[in-house]
Amino acid sequence: MAHHAKKAPNLAGPVVNTYRPPVAKRPTPSKMKGVGKDRKRLRALAKTGGVGSSGSSNLDLGGFEKSKIQMRKGLELKLSDEEVVVVEAADPGLTMRAMSEYLARGMVLSRRVATMLQEELAAGDKKKLSEEIAAKKLKAKQAELDGVNVAKDVAAEEAASEVFGLQQAVYNEHVNDFQKALRQAEFLYREVSVTDCHFNINLDVYDNRMLDVAEISRLKAEQETAAVVNEDTVVATPPATINGVAGEGEDVDEEADGAEEVVVGEEANDAEE
Repeated sequence: MAHHAKKAPNLAGPVVNTYRPPVAKRPTPSKMKGVGKDRKRLRALAKTGGVGSSGSSNLDLGGFEKSKIQMRKGLELKLSDEEVVVVEAADPGLTMRAMSEYLARGMVLSRRVATMLQEELAAGDKKKLSEEIAAKKLKAKQAELDGVNVAKDVAAEEAASEVFGLQQAVYNEHVNDFQKALRQAEFLYREVSVTDCHFNINLDVYDNRMLDVAEISRLKAEQETAAVVNEDTVVATPPATINGVAGEGEDVDEEADGAEEVVVGEEANDAEE
């Protein structure tokens, strides 16, 4: 679809410099005062078509028509037919007022956008700063924990070394005492020889037998386990009450006590002999 471009009659031509006779300049409104009133006045003029509240036409556009207007040389605007119709039918005064309104709104929006960007940047900087502070605190805490762990490891190694030294000292003392006992036995009883292979520091007498120390420990553990199992069995077994017989358990306990007394008496006699 081909667009038929036309040049607007009121926009065609070379650079045109329009000068207005100098008049007294209006006081520039401050940034805080007057801007809102001017915007309200321009909105009212746009609604009434340039007629003020007193009925007279007020075309004071805030100095726009009094300033020097310059168009760039060689500027060419290509408009469609519909756009040309709109431009030709537009009122220059109304167009200037609309432009003023849009410029004012653009300034307000740009200021708001700038404020929002500054707030976002400040919030981002604050968040980034807080994250950096948290990361540095975490790093310092980790370094402190690493130092504490290293100190604990060193203390544990020192304690382990000290315990090993104490164990070696106890072992050496035990060996020395054993050798001392052998020398005393050889001195007191001439028939005892220190070099006899039957003397071994790793052996001990248990249940009238010469056994290894580790074997003795295992036998003691098995005996304790069996004793615990027997106690649990005795506690879990109730006394017999079948056929009205309830005193057999007591008789069995008395027989067991009598047997224990006999065994104790025999052991005492053996010790005296």
